[in-house]
Amino acid sequence: MPEPSPAHRPVFDLGAIGAALQELSAQWAAGKSFGAGASGDPEEVARHMLEGYAYVDGLLARDLDPFVYGGSRLLLEMNHQVLCGAGTRRRAEFARHLAATERRFYDDHQCGADAFYAMVARSRHLKPIPFAARIYRQIVEAPQLFIEGNQRTATLVASFVLGRAGLPPMVPTAKTFGALSVLSATCKAMDRRWFLSMAWGWMLDLQMQNFIMRTAQADFLADKAALPPPSVPPAATSSATGAPGQASASQRSPGHPWANNSQARKTPAHKTWTGRSRADHAFTDNTWGRGAPAG
Repeated sequence: MPEPSPAHRPVFDLGAIGAALQELSAQWAAGKSFGAGASGDPEEVARHMLEGYAYVDGLLARDLDPFVYGGSRLLLEMNHQVLCGAGTRRRAEFARHLAATERRFYDDHQCGADAFYAMVARSRHLKPIPFAARIYRQIVEAPQLFIEGNQRTATLVASFVLGRAGLPPMVPTAKTFGALSVLSATCKAMDRRWFLSMAWGWMLDLQMQNFIMRTAQADFLADKAALPPPSVPPAATSSATGAPGQASASQRSPGHPWANNSQARKTPAHKTWTGRSRADHAFTDNTWGRGAPAG
């Protein structure tokens, strides 16, 4: 099914999303246990998540894509949003942490941007829900993409994939957060470098697809038109049991477009990650536009 054009794409209902997050944070603050995935100040986490959904909604409205040439800054910003929100005060307070997050994201080739965008290239053929499920797993499983806030960031990135296809965003609610935490803990317990990680990852992808389809709520879209009920894939089983200010644009050389957001809009197909060989990018300081000397 073709994706809706940006002009007709449903946008998120931030009021409904905010109400769901507030209900979750209220129960969390009241002492209800949601498992290991619940940490931090409930109200602050809910506020930053809502600002993150607003940011993703803005990307959809402006037809910006974090998965193409020049879009890596958009992905990094989603992590900054869930950690610090959109304001400048907390970003300044956690500037060192955000700088360390950025260095790891661009420089760690095993778990950072290199590994993530290689997975994106391999998964381009997937339909939106399987792609969103795989994106979520890749961010949360070990080694994780970011230093902190991986589950929340993965939720936003998956919501971008779903929203771009006209589907409801992935929103943790008081009813669904416990199940999502269990899935996330299982993902985190898996290391993609293990010998059997491919088979285990496939089972986790099916479980995540099942979760996305079972918990989808059209109320979280501004367009309340009823969506056809999705067919739920067979439940997968696993024996497994079961992770902050934004750097200014002037700090990054404009000559390296992997980090140039202007390149993320309507990028020609030959300039996406899939159009360039892995050898052109891996293990170089300038792979994602980092640290090129001026002049």
